[in-house]
Amino acid sequence: MMNARHYPKGANLLNKKYDRIVFTNHAKERFQQRKITKDMVMKAIQDPDKREFEDDGDTKFIRRVTGREVHVVCKPVPEENTWLVKSAWVRGEDDDGKPTLKLYRPRGRRARQLDSENEMFVFIYKLVIVIAIIALVVLFIVTQQPF
Repeated sequence: MMNARHYPKGANLLNKKYDRIVFTNHAKERFQQRKITKDMVMKAIQDPDKREFEDDGDTKFIRRVTGREVHVVCKPVPEENTWLVKSAWVRGEDDDGKPTLKLYRPRGRRARQLDSENEMFVFIYKLVIVIAIIALVVLFIVTQQPF
């Protein structure tokens, strides 16, 4: 993945508004395949929640539209005052527009905290088993009839 710089909504850096938006054939195919409307793409470009400026000069526009996080990759064409839309997708959906199953996997401090909690749980579980075995042995010894 390319290194991207993140800027909040309304950032003035490279915040150029172009008059025209042109779609590549690839982008049009992806819109149809991924059930993305041109209206969703236009909203993402014209009023993004976030922009990412890629090292290769492309700009990724990100916007939540009707509950879906739409990502649109565009190449600026300043001499034509145009955005060239290269591709688009919805985060959390596969190419058929179906939700992808993502299991939550914490990282960093929370992961270490869960690891230590898990270790404590395993220790207590083993301790309870040992105590239960000792209780059963004591119960067996106490209840045995002498010969």
